[in-house]
Amino acid sequence: MSEHPILFTGPMVRAILDGSKTMTRDTKGLKIINSTAVNFYHPTRQKDTLGYTPSMGYLWQGFNQGGSDVFVKSPYGKPGDTLWVKETFQTDTYPTGPLSSDERTIIIYCADVQYPKRDMWRSSILMPRWASRIQLRVTEIRVERIQDITEEDAIKEGIITWNKGPLAPLYFTDKKHVESCDLGHDTPRKAFRDLWDSIYAKRGRGWDVNPWVWCISFERSKP
Repeated sequence: MSEHPILFTGPMVRAILDGSKTMTRDTKGLKIINSTAVNFYHPTRQKDTLGYTPSMGYLWQGFNQGGSDVFVKSPYGKPGDTLWVKETFQTDTYPTGPLSSDERTIIIYCADVQYPKRDMWRSSILMPRWASRIQLRVTEIRVERIQDITEEDAIKEGIITWNKGPLAPLYFTDKKHVESCDLGHDTPRKAFRDLWDSIYAKRGRGWDVNPWVWCISFERSKP
């Protein structure tokens, strides 16, 4: 089985660690498709003429309005593959020391710090494989448009529920929001919509654009 890196923000790392996040969505590798997202559609989840199964993560097939085929390989592998998480971190060699896999090196993870200072950390992009503490086993991978997400899948994305007394449940994107009593949403899907836009709207891949995304389900595995 293959290994593939994947980046997560601090709140999402915390959600993975506490078991509330077992699914993620990403647009990586779908730039060509999403340049004209409305012109493409997913055919079926049956084997195509090349013998690949799109829903199993080997290859994704899209047809544009002119009838041309576009094939995009999954950047996150297939069921059974491992995703190793890259997250914002630091080592005891801060601030300018080299990244070393020496057994004496201490790794500090930003997601574990209550009030992290922005200039203290190394970007998640720089995290080497040996420093990763979270490995995920892919259980399913498919493609769909972001607005196809269900209420159930929104919860699997890490959306949490809070309910006090007779009030209807509210849904939040991170436990910090519950602790500070910020306004929530009346459905998990609406909470996920705002979470998605907070990350992707400024990149031109917001909810209203309705981009195609990889939908990856996973479970924690031992390092």
